[in-house]
This record gives sequence, structure tokens and C-alpha cells, in this order.
Amino acid sequence: KMGRGTTVQLLLPRSREAQAEREDTIVSKVAPGGNETILVVEDDEDLRETVVTALSQLGYRALQAPNAAAALRILSGPEKIHLLFTDVMMPGGMLGPALAKRARELRPNIEVLFTTGYAETTVLASTAGLSSSDVINKPYRNEDLAMRIRYVLDREARVA
Repeated sequence: KMGRGTTVQLLLPRSREAQAEREDTIVSKVAPGGNETILVVEDDEDLRETVVTALSQLGYRALQAPNAAAALRILSGPEKIHLLFTDVMMPGGMLGPALAKRARELRPNIEVLFTTGYAETTVLASTAGLSSSDVINKPYRNEDLAMRIRYVLDREARVA
């Protein structure tokens, strides 16, 4: 009413942890998981930790690196890694596609899944020789990530 002002009511969750816990529980009940090892390369620490936690809850062994240099150190080691999950755009001089190329030189059988906040995944796919299944756009839901990872990891079994 005129002269009385406006009232706005916001409903917020009590804590972010409680909400994240509920989402993770739902994801683990409906999303496919596995027991493979996944190397997560993401410069955003909060996002990287969220992805690692979600993958761990799905049964995967998740390793993490904040940049390409750290990822290459892990890839040069003895760990068996089934999938490289990397951001396309990263600071430090090496972008995701170059990291993927180097990873495949070190480990020819490694699968790669890119993530990007940029809309032009078709450009990425055409320049890097990737199918659209090799890219997941940010933001994504944990369930969508789980399904895409499972799809990429199972690709060899579908071809055989």
C-alpha cells in the first residue's frame, strides 16, 4: 500500500552443507557410478572439491589437480587413471585440449571428458576431434556429470 513500503520474504536453506548432503544422497541413488580412477583438473577449488566429493560418493577414486602442470605430474606417475576430467580454460599456459593431447601421449588408453562454461562446444569439438559426448557444459548437475562420465568410460565396451 502507498506509504507503507514493500515486504519481501526470502526462504533460504538452513545451511549449504545440509542441502549439499541431500543432493549428494539423491545423486548416489539415481546416477550410475563405478570404481574407476578419475583425475579432476579444475582451477576453481570449490568446484573441484564438489566434483571430487560427488565422484567419491558414486564409488569412483577421484584424484585432483588445480592446473595442467599438477595434472601432468600425476599422469607421469604410476597411478592407473581411467578418465581425465578437465576444464577447457585454465590459467597457467596450457588449456584443456593441450593437456588432453599430452595425457594421451603419456597414456594412450585414457578417456577424456572436458567441461566448459562457454557455449560454443561445437567449436571445441570440431577443432579437437571430439564428439559432443566428450564435453559437458557448466553449470551441470551432479547426476548429469555422473551419466556423462559413465557414458565416456563405457565407450570402449560399446565399440568392442
